[in-house]
Amino acid sequence: MGNNTEKHTERINLVLHTIRNVHRLLVKESDRKRLIEAICRTLVKNRGYYNAWIVLIHRSGDFEEAAQAGLGDKFASIVDLFNNGDIMACAKNALSQPSLVLTKDPQSECADCILSKDYGGRGAMTVRLDHRGRIFGILCVSTPRDLVADEEERRLMADVAKDIAFALNSIEVADERDRTGKLLQESENRYRSVFENTGTAVIIIEEDMILSMVNTQFEKLSGFSKKEVESRKKWTEFVASEDLSRLKDYHFKRREDEKGAPSEYEFHFIDKSSDIKDMFCKIGMIPGTKKSIASFIELTSLKRVEKALQESEQTLSTLMSNLPGMIYRCLNDKDWTMEYVSDGCLELTGYNPQDLIRNSRTSYSHLIHHKHRESVWLSKQKALTKKSPFKLVYRIHTASGEEKWVWEQGTGVFSEDGDLLRLEGFVTDITERVLGEKALQESEQRFRDLIENSLIGISIIQKGRVVYRNPEQQRLFGPPTKSTNPFNMDSIHPDDKEKVQHFYHNLVAGKSRSFQTDFRFYPSAKLESNPSMKWVYCRANMITYKGKDAILTNMLDMTRAKELEHFLLIQDKMASLGHMAAGIAHEIRNPLSGINIYLNTLEKFCRKVETTGKAIEIIEQIKSASFKIESVIRRVMDFSKPGEPKFVLSPVDEPINEAVKLASLTLRKRNIQIESNLAEDLPECFIDPQMVEEVLLNLITNAADAMVDLDKKKRIQIVSSLEKESILISVSDSGPGVPFYHREKIFDPFYTTKNDSSGIGLSITHRIVSDHGGSIEVGMSKWGGAEFKVRIPINKDEEKDDQI
Repeated sequence: MGNNTEKHTERINLVLHTIRNVHRLLVKESDRKRLIEAICRTLVKNRGYYNAWIVLIHRSGDFEEAAQAGLGDKFASIVDLFNNGDIMACAKNALSQPSLVLTKDPQSECADCILSKDYGGRGAMTVRLDHRGRIFGILCVSTPRDLVADEEERRLMADVAKDIAFALNSIEVADERDRTGKLLQESENRYRSVFENTGTAVIIIEEDMILSMVNTQFEKLSGFSKKEVESRKKWTEFVASEDLSRLKDYHFKRREDEKGAPSEYEFHFIDKSSDIKDMFCKIGMIPGTKKSIASFIELTSLKRVEKALQESEQTLSTLMSNLPGMIYRCLNDKDWTMEYVSDGCLELTGYNPQDLIRNSRTSYSHLIHHKHRESVWLSKQKALTKKSPFKLVYRIHTASGEEKWVWEQGTGVFSEDGDLLRLEGFVTDITERVLGEKALQESEQRFRDLIENSLIGISIIQKGRVVYRNPEQQRLFGPPTKSTNPFNMDSIHPDDKEKVQHFYHNLVAGKSRSFQTDFRFYPSAKLESNPSMKWVYCRANMITYKGKDAILTNMLDMTRAKELEHFLLIQDKMASLGHMAAGIAHEIRNPLSGINIYLNTLEKFCRKVETTGKAIEIIEQIKSASFKIESVIRRVMDFSKPGEPKFVLSPVDEPINEAVKLASLTLRKRNIQIESNLAEDLPECFIDPQMVEEVLLNLITNAADAMVDLDKKKRIQIVSSLEKESILISVSDSGPGVPFYHREKIFDPFYTTKNDSSGIGLSITHRIVSDHGGSIEVGMSKWGGAEFKVRIPINKDEEKDDQI
């Protein structure tokens, strides 16, 4: 018996020593996490307990933090259970009752517990950490089995749990005090800011007439600094003698009864320089104090200051006392029976507060839109079950039948036993915001529709990448990708590349905020893609897009306008050159005819007198040169006086075949293969067959000339087909082709890339095709050479009569 007593005493001393160490921690440690970790280590140290663990929970019941000693990695599984809300039986029982939960044989009583295997010969004590109804969590320790039922040890453990809960509560209160202190400081700063920025001179007057606070405007008004005035001077020192007795009387009466003295009056103010100013004063008591607050303005600016005072009072009133909505306290029933409703109820619902209290006239639930009543109920119940705040958005109907959107925030008020007593919260009108958001969405949609359907190409460039292109811009440049270059210099016309590059770099470098220019480009820079040139007018500006710098570009496709402008320029040039060429040809042709006559005479004379062969040869060469000159003059005359087409209804294939026959001999001598692939059953159309033949001969001749020095196989192919309302004739070759940057000039008069060419052949071809109402364009053939496509429209019956 004596031995057992000694062991019990030794055990109790060990436990007491351990508990004393815990108490030291409770006094010293202010960090909650470190505190519970140190408590667990202390409880296990010196074998006071085999292991110990603490789990802390939020007011809502959710898991917050945990600590352990003596369990190692197995404790992670316990934490997972609490995280998932599937807590162990001992913990659940401890949370539901104030007394200890004793587990004498964990291996049999808690067979499913992951820790039971390690509890052979041991017992466990589990207790909730509770301070005045606030449950912070649970504490569990493992002890020798024969000591679980020991009343003194159980009492000590219960006391430790209360002390730990008290310490946790103290830490929570301290944290709340810190937060409250910060809020008070922020409130003080806001108050000071309002006080300093009301726009008028403002002072706070103590009961003994001392000025305890003045703002900067009062410094300017009085000429004294704050340091000279605050807590040093009375307001009486700034009042003229004739007004002093009256204002003193106001001062004392106001403190007995605020309404016993006027809140607005005029008096004569004396500043530091002894100057007297006519002053208007507005003064009132600060609620709950013997202090008053006064503001001053000079009467010369009374109207302006009155307005400022009204705005200032309204701002102060809003900041200090008014909320744009309704504060309530209600029961948790289907009617949301109100126990208290603030005055904001009338503006929000159209009902007076007493109409809703105890459902005297209507219930708040009846005001909620029928489509939202059930969801409001379920959302609140879910939050109340977790003891967490709720935030809701729904519609209500006012007394006048008006529909409003409201935002509600509230929480449940619970007793110390955890019973729900009531709900408290705040409801405010957010109709304008909801409707504004809807209007904004509609406005954004209208703006997007406008941009998406604009005939101007619009794109946004950010950090060197195209982030947006509208459909018109995509038509010009294609859809943007992550690797899309905003200004692909390889596709820009060589003549425009330098200016575009210069403008763009200046914009990106911040040297300019905008630029505008026109330039030419090719939708694809690859030669084999047969690009057609586009001409755009571009305007670019720096903007802010999604909070970051960006470039907005607007591009107007002027390709068709430039083509018409170019066509008119060519027409004017051809007319001017035609007149000039006709005059020059006439002046040259007359003396050239005389030269030819003299040459013929000289030749006859030389043949009669048996002149040497050398002289005859020279004369022949002169005649040949003269004939060439005359041939050029004839072509210039044809160019200057083009003949009118003589339209007849004819198949297009006939002049094509004639042109091929005429060119065949020359092509065979040059080792050039020509092939025709003409469509059958093409409709007849109104053409001038001889002119069409001239067009084909000119294109075949140009193709043959381009392949003179070609080493590879020389080929020319002519294809005809029906394309919509036109007949398409294409002439392709295997020559070097026409570079894409020459293609827009190739039909200009006298423009040529050959040294021995007059440069008017393709101009005449272009004119003939235009006279037929058609078009001609140049591209790349399937062999990499040139391909000319001629389109001749199929005339309708009514057009035929006009042509005839």
